[in-house]
Amino acid sequence: MLPTAVVQFTNGNVYGLLRIMFDCCAQTTAIVDSFVRKHKLKTCRSTTLIDGVGGQIYSAAKCGITLKSRHTSFEIDIEADVVPQAAIKYLVPPNESYLNSSELSNLSLAEKSLNRSIDLILGNEYYNLME
Repeated sequence: MLPTAVVQFTNGNVYGLLRIMFDCCAQTTAIVDSFVRKHKLKTCRSTTLIDGVGGQIYSAAKCGITLKSRHTSFEIDIEADVVPQAAIKYLVPPNESYLNSSELSNLSLAEKSLNRSIDLILGNEYYNLME
């Protein structure tokens, strides 16, 4: 099971839900361009070259957003590099068997839908700040 969550977000006067994946090995936090365009999020220019397993990705913009828990008062301001949708190829696993596991029966899973894409990868600069 991937460490994912559905959280609330705000960016200026825009708010809604965002699917995130926690990745303690990611060197940067990245949000997909299609999500930024769909929600008309405010961005600022940037010139960031991101190295990854699949090669290099160029990010020409950054997006500052606030992530908020849907269940507690926890919130955090983050800055994410805007990257092409193809750069984030993670999908919530299509195997439903883990949803019926007795070990998980008492947990409230963030993502009950299958085959939903991730909107944001929360990298190591914020990973240790999560409570």
